[in-house]
Amino acid sequence: MIMAVLVNCCGITYAQHHHSAFAARPDFRTRFESDSLIRGWSRYKARWSAEMNAVDLAFLGTVSGEIQFAVAQHFSVLGQARYNNWTYNRGQSDQLESRQRTYALGARFWPWYSYSGWWMEAKAQYQEYNRGGIGTLRTEEGDAIGGTFAAGYSLQINKWFNVDFGLGGWLGNTRYTVYACPNCGKVLEDGNKFFILPNEVTIAAMFVF
Repeated sequence: MIMAVLVNCCGITYAQHHHSAFAARPDFRTRFESDSLIRGWSRYKARWSAEMNAVDLAFLGTVSGEIQFAVAQHFSVLGQARYNNWTYNRGQSDQLESRQRTYALGARFWPWYSYSGWWMEAKAQYQEYNRGGIGTLRTEEGDAIGGTFAAGYSLQINKWFNVDFGLGGWLGNTRYTVYACPNCGKVLEDGNKFFILPNEVTIAAMFVF
C-alpha cells in the first residue's frame, strides 16, 4: 500500500515503467536485419557488375572481361576470362607474343559494401599460354593452374560507373615446354614446375547495375 502510494506520487505506474523500459530496447528483428549479411540486398540495390581491364588491352591486345554478383553487403562472387591470340612480326627475328586463354572463378570481400571502396579477392584460375620474344628469344608454352590473390580499390564515379584499381599475383603448377625462339621448334626443356608470378594489374571500367 505504501509502495503504491509512493509510485503514484511519482506519477509512474509499473505498467508505464515496464512499457518505457521495453521501448528503450532495440527491436530484435531490426537488430537481426542490421547484423545480417544480406542487409545490403535491400539497402544497396546494385547486384551485378561488368568490367573490362584497360591494362590487359594495352598489353599486346589482350581482351578481358569480368562479371560479378553481390551475394551480400560485403561479398561478391565473380567469373573472369582473358584472351589473346595475336602474334606480332610473325616469322621474323623479332617475333613476339603473349597468347593466352585464361579462366577464373572467385570471390571478393568488400569491407564497406559491395562495389565501393577497398576490396580483397581470391580466385581459382586456369591458363593456357604461349609467350616469347619479350625481352628474350626463349619461348614458353604450357597449361597452368593455381590460386590468385589481389587487392584494390573501386572508385565510385556515379551510381552506375566505377573505376576499379588493383594488383594481384598467383601461385600454382604448370606443365610447360621451353623453346629456343618464338618461331623455331628447338626444345630446350619441358616438365612440371611450381611458380609464383604476377597475375594482373587492374585499371578497369566497371559498370554497376
